Amino acid sequence: MRVFITNYAKMRMEHRGIGEHMVIETLLHPEKLQPAHSDRYAVAKFFPELMGGKYVVVIYEKTNDIVTVVNVIPRDRKKAERLSERVGDGYGN
Repeated sequence: MRVFITNYAKMRMEHRGIGEHMVIETLLHPEKLQPAHSDRYAVAKFFPELMGGKYVVVIYEKTNDIVTVVNVIPRDRKKAERLSERVGDGYGN
C-alpha cells in the first residue's frame, strides 16, 4: 500500500502542527472509521501530545493500492465522537 499526501493536505498539516508520522499512524491504526463523501473515508486516532490532546482525522481516497490523503483535521473528543466506532484495517476495508 502506497500513501500519497496531497499538497493541500500537507499545507493543512503544517498549519495545524500535525506530523506525517501522525497521519501514517492514523491510517495504519485508526480508532474510528467511517465512509465520508462519495468514495472517501475518514479515520481518526487520538494523540495526547497534539494541542493538549486531540484526534487526528484523516480524510482519504483509496484507488487500487494507493491511498491519497486529501485533508487532515485536528478534532476534540466531542467532535471526533461523531465518527463511527467501527474500525477495519485502516484503509476502508
